[in-house]
Amino acid sequence: MEIIWKHEDTDMEVTQGAPFESFGLSEATMRAIRNKHYTVSTPVQAGCIPPMMAGRDVIAKAPTGTGKTFAFGIPIIERIDPETLAQASRIPGVSPSDINVMLVLLGR
Repeated sequence: MEIIWKHEDTDMEVTQGAPFESFGLSEATMRAIRNKHYTVSTPVQAGCIPPMMAGRDVIAKAPTGTGKTFAFGIPIIERIDPETLAQASRIPGVSPSDINVMLVLLGR
C-alpha cells in the first residue's frame, strides 16, 4: 500500500498506523473513537490526520476500506465549533453540549 502526503517539496510515505492518542484530538473525539474500540490508526489515517490538524492540505491515495473517510472526517469534525453550530441550528432546546458529532459524507 502506498500512502504519501505532500507538504512543500517533501513527499512522505507512511506505512504504519499510529495510536489515535498521539494525534492531539479533543476528548470528545477520543471518547467516540474509544467507544468504537479503535486504538491504532491505519496508515492512511496516520498520514492524513496530523498534517490536516496542522492546517495543511492533503491528498491521499489508498485502496478501498483503508479508512480514508475517517482520515479526512476526523480533522473536519475537530474544526466544528459547537457554539456556532448550536446557534446556527436554531432548533429550540438545543445547547452546545447536545451536539456531539456532525459528519457529512460525500459518496458516489
